[in-house]
Amino acid sequence: MDRARRTGFAGGPGAGQYRPAAQVRAGPAVRILERYVELTEDHWDAKVIVWPETAVPAFYHQLADTFFARLTEAAKLHESSLLVGVPVGDADGGPQYYNGLVSIGGDRPAAYRKRHLVPFGEFLPLKPVLGFILDILQIPLSDFSAGDARQPLLQAGGWPLMATVCYEDAFGNEGRVGLPEAAYLVNVSNDAWFGDSIAPHQHLQMARMRALETGRYMLRATNTGVTAVIGPDGKVVKQLPQFESAVLTADIEPRSGATPYVRYGDGPVVWVLLIALGILLAVRRRAAPAKEF
Repeated sequence: MDRARRTGFAGGPGAGQYRPAAQVRAGPAVRILERYVELTEDHWDAKVIVWPETAVPAFYHQLADTFFARLTEAAKLHESSLLVGVPVGDADGGPQYYNGLVSIGGDRPAAYRKRHLVPFGEFLPLKPVLGFILDILQIPLSDFSAGDARQPLLQAGGWPLMATVCYEDAFGNEGRVGLPEAAYLVNVSNDAWFGDSIAPHQHLQMARMRALETGRYMLRATNTGVTAVIGPDGKVVKQLPQFESAVLTADIEPRSGATPYVRYGDGPVVWVLLIALGILLAVRRRAAPAKEF
């Protein structure tokens, strides 16, 4: 298999709740972007560079002709691909917006739109019924739309990849959609919500399972941790400590082929469990003593 260098990026500063309507103005948001750019400039020799979920606190189209234009020019100059977590709008200019991952550095930018949204964090369930509660309490809440179940795979470093955002990698069956075409996996996440708890480590364990199931390397970039490169055997190749602004670099191999899980998903396990349950019920019914009248 071809060998290519991929670099995963993690930035610690400024992680927190994102409000889509906000423009990038002088202040913390600008310093965050400057920090990501500084970290990136030292690693343009990498084939792939990954920024975490909502690394850019503005819509892509708001900065397309300025900030992203300069990043695209730099990526093309160094023959590198940059994956950036940033909210994106409809491809046709519609009113909906999405939690996205944008690939720049190729012929034209391409975006993955998150499919599996977090209730009460990224959208409000039963909004016609519960929407008045937000109006009364004045609670700021994102209202993302869900991306299509099947989307074209992003390309980065010359290879197709399967992208997931945040806790989408908790659902193994959904990750099969882009396989076996995808040569590696990328997950970007903002686990700052959970602070210094066990949750970010549990999330890393879920990501390890996805890499093992698919037989692919996974690049995992997060705002506060745990940023890691995971091998196709599910083992962590390298990782960064939490709550530090740092860069993680690693070499990976794009892979092809399909594991049994990629081919069949959860179906065989479900059927085995159902058959085992049926046998257990039959045995218990046969072993139960007959009632006397």
